[in-house]
Amino acid sequence: MREANAWFPTNPVTKVAVDTGASVFSTAGFGHQLHRTRDFQLRNNMLEAILGITVFADSNLEVPEDVSVERNVFWYPERYIGGREEARGRFYLSRHHLEFKAMRRSLIRGNFYHGNPANGQPTGIAIALALASSSPTVSDRTLRDIAIEFNTFDKNGGFIDLADPADKSLRIKSPQRIRILNNLVSEVDTVRYRTFPAGQAGTQDVGWPLNVAPFSGRVFGALSSFEDLRLEQNTILPTLGSGPYLWLGGGETAGGLVVANNVAPFSMSTQFQFGFRGTIGASSFLPPPSSSASYGFWKDQYRQGPGVPDPLALWDNVILPCTDMSEVLDREAALLSVNTMASLASSHLACTGGCPPNFVNHVVSSDGVHCKDREQELFGASTDYRMPSGTPYPSYGADIDAIRAAQGRVYDVAVAANAISATISYRALDATACYVDVGTDKLFSTPTHTRLSDGGGSSQRSVVFSGLSSLTTYHYRVLCPSDQPRGVFVTPPGGPL
Repeated sequence: MREANAWFPTNPVTKVAVDTGASVFSTAGFGHQLHRTRDFQLRNNMLEAILGITVFADSNLEVPEDVSVERNVFWYPERYIGGREEARGRFYLSRHHLEFKAMRRSLIRGNFYHGNPANGQPTGIAIALALASSSPTVSDRTLRDIAIEFNTFDKNGGFIDLADPADKSLRIKSPQRIRILNNLVSEVDTVRYRTFPAGQAGTQDVGWPLNVAPFSGRVFGALSSFEDLRLEQNTILPTLGSGPYLWLGGGETAGGLVVANNVAPFSMSTQFQFGFRGTIGASSFLPPPSSSASYGFWKDQYRQGPGVPDPLALWDNVILPCTDMSEVLDREAALLSVNTMASLASSHLACTGGCPPNFVNHVVSSDGVHCKDREQELFGASTDYRMPSGTPYPSYGADIDAIRAAQGRVYDVAVAANAISATISYRALDATACYVDVGTDKLFSTPTHTRLSDGGGSSQRSVVFSGLSSLTTYHYRVLCPSDQPRGVFVTPPGGPL
């Protein structure tokens, strides 16, 4: 499913969209709109440029139930970002890949979310859990039992929001049992992945500039009352130009906040929204903040319900200091900017006044180092953000192999060819045997192609094809049960005399 979208023309000089009097919030379309839905499965789809909301669960009288979104690719190409040359003078309407205003029992697992800019909404959030619970007639309209796990998020303006703009007072309607586990989030950058100029978002003539952080590009925002929220074992890379990694800004919690075993950035924007953030000076939070940083700040910034124990049930993460001064620097310059964020992170997450045993955060590296070096110090030579052997943090961050298995993908396919043979190697997902075809017909429609089995077993596999001809174009395909990647290679000159 691709290119189901709508757009407004932009002025060729100012690059600002023509004011039509319509808001993108009222004109954005939907790829799949769920009304009164039971037992809905969205599996193994390619969803490209569904501009608006790709999957939308409405807050109607009957809450959608038992919805699974698995092994899909959600792709928003950069050519649809307003103001880019590739946009051809058009401002496209976009919001989120997924938005649930009400849902009971949903599994969001093994998906790719590639590209979601701060274009038609201010945050570039890929998944919005935007509770709409203000109806006086529907007492059970809420978000409950939602698992977001083993997904990959890449080139987005943001990650996930749990937001409740309407009704923060009724705990019976608060989101309950939300699990965000084992996700890989890379390249969150609300400067690069936003419409141009900066104010062009939200409506065609009025938008959100960068100085409204943390609303610009937060990675995860818990802006609602909630009960039993777990954010565990995610790997989130530096959030350049964005707001904080975790921002707590909602109403009363009934307890049960677990933030643990994540690899998380600690960045600083012009509004000083650090890696973890609570709301400063909000009258709804009691007691008032006891300090400007440290554990006391986090504890006091999220108001506890009557008789509820410390809501920060577990707080144990690896912190990767960086900087998001890409508001004035391009991405590469920001990543290579030497900074003192390590000291700031240590101070901000200190235990001034004492901490419980479960409040532990490990700050990577020291001052005088830039983001890329700190990242290399943590991940070593790894190119896919898996922890290297011998790491002092073996149980932190996303399990890359588990993510790949959930996504059902064959990875790291490579071909090494000489004039008369070729070795095709790849990483499979389980012990099941796969087959590899090689032939000169790209459709493999003739019986002349060769098929070999890899025999199964370990995840790293290789198959050797001999008897090939030099200077010949060959096509190959790897046939595993869950994924069938294919490609082409050319044998070099040479061979036997």
